[in-house]
Amino acid sequence: MIDHKKDYNDLPQTAVDFIDSVIKRVRYRKKVRLEVRDELIDHFTMALSECNTPEQKEAAVKEMIEKFGDIKTLACLIRRGKKRCRPLWKKIIIRTFQGIGIFILCFILYAVWFFTGDANPTIDYLEAFNERVRPKIVDEDNAWPYYEKGMNLLVEAEEELKDLLPQIGRYGIMRGDVLNVQDQIAVTAWIDKNEMAWQGFSKAVQKPYCYRKYNYGHPDDKWLLSVMLPHISKLRQIARLGMSRCKQALEGGNTDIALRDSITLAKSSRHWQGRKTLIEALVGMAVGSYGCQGILNVAASDTVTSVQLKEMYNELSTVYSTGYPPIELEGEKTILMDVIQHCFTDGGPGGGHLVPRELSMVMDSDDLEEELLVLSGALVHAGRDDVVAKANEAYNKFEKLSKMSPFERQKVESGFEDVRLELPEYRYFLLRSMLPKLGRVTDLRYEHKALYDAALTVLAARRWQLEKGVLPVDLNELVEAGYLDRVPDDPYSDGPLVYRVDGDGFVLYSAGRNFTDDGGIAGTDTKDHNKPWGETGDAVFWPVR
Repeated sequence: MIDHKKDYNDLPQTAVDFIDSVIKRVRYRKKVRLEVRDELIDHFTMALSECNTPEQKEAAVKEMIEKFGDIKTLACLIRRGKKRCRPLWKKIIIRTFQGIGIFILCFILYAVWFFTGDANPTIDYLEAFNERVRPKIVDEDNAWPYYEKGMNLLVEAEEELKDLLPQIGRYGIMRGDVLNVQDQIAVTAWIDKNEMAWQGFSKAVQKPYCYRKYNYGHPDDKWLLSVMLPHISKLRQIARLGMSRCKQALEGGNTDIALRDSITLAKSSRHWQGRKTLIEALVGMAVGSYGCQGILNVAASDTVTSVQLKEMYNELSTVYSTGYPPIELEGEKTILMDVIQHCFTDGGPGGGHLVPRELSMVMDSDDLEEELLVLSGALVHAGRDDVVAKANEAYNKFEKLSKMSPFERQKVESGFEDVRLELPEYRYFLLRSMLPKLGRVTDLRYEHKALYDAALTVLAARRWQLEKGVLPVDLNELVEAGYLDRVPDDPYSDGPLVYRVDGDGFVLYSAGRNFTDDGGIAGTDTKDHNKPWGETGDAVFWPVR
């Protein structure tokens, strides 16, 4: 009930009822309704001041009420009028709070819709990937059954030996002073136990291709990210087994076995490159490098003959008969597209919004702060269609960059990492997290290719030396005489690998990762591990250190 500031001045009951009805329908703040009441009382009081009898007053009130019209409409007009008469500062404050309220309400509705959305994967990318990598050749030519048999026969090394094997296998260490007598006995015993495993591996490399069907890690986990590659670990161990066999054969003076085992490793690399996953390609390149480094060590042996060198060259030159395989990006792109279909809804703004809980699974973080960052980033993330378009755009750029040597890439303005960083951090959070860092991977591809080319070049130069008693003046002389198919390119310069006669021997090297010809002097960061590639100095392939 409204407290009266003034009485009704003995107005007729009809006027009092009308005023109360209007005030009730104004539906506004109490202070405003009191003002309206007082204004109406004054209006009626003035209008009735000339009426002398109650009958006259009643008639005048009815006439005024009739002129006012519908009570509900009148109340609405009064309310609007009062709002228009508010001070500007008050209007600004009110509109601001109204806007904030509407924003909060819309945000709540959006958040409910956003966080209750579900992804609906419809494409079986695993089946598509398996179909894509399956060669159109008969099963009898598939190397995988032989690899699988060799891996199943592999005897794991003892714990003490496991720490030693990576040192034996790293870039083909062959020096006798690496192992003490006890270690040598342990390695020899391990080699003998794995004779059958190595035979299976050797049979596998004779086959033209290797196809292994990819499977999900768990039947209920239909993400390509869950695909398991258990053979990778065993492939590394067998490669180290091959390096150990080659080292043992050379120390025993058996050049033929060392040669055969090195060629076996080199041939195996082709099976794991090309249309495979990126991790398989990297391991395949490493296995091939083991073989090439073993060949270089065989070529450095005093007992090697020109006939063996020619046989090695012929065998090695057929490993990549169609050219050294490029980095295959389609597999990584397929994995990314599978992640997108699992992390986005089908429809909605931008083709579908990001599903926070699925994104959290991809990021796999237990840190609360990072989880909150993921959730908040999901709210402003680009839609599915936009993300797919940006992913295709990024991989198109990756494809062009991957075909450039490290020397060519360092001259362009944009590199692999620039492609990723060009994407706005929060709007494309998923892409920035999932795009592979291919700069170093592509460098490794060119470095492994350079080592392969260097092995062929050394075989040709050493054969020339043994047959003619002198070294060739330059690599073109080897090509013209048919000893070498072509002069190898240096990935870190705009010319070929550097060949230079040095006394009774020769030097063969790349300018290395600093893009500078240091005269065939290896960097200080390569000597401890006997690896050619370091951040300083040249990558020296010959003489073998």
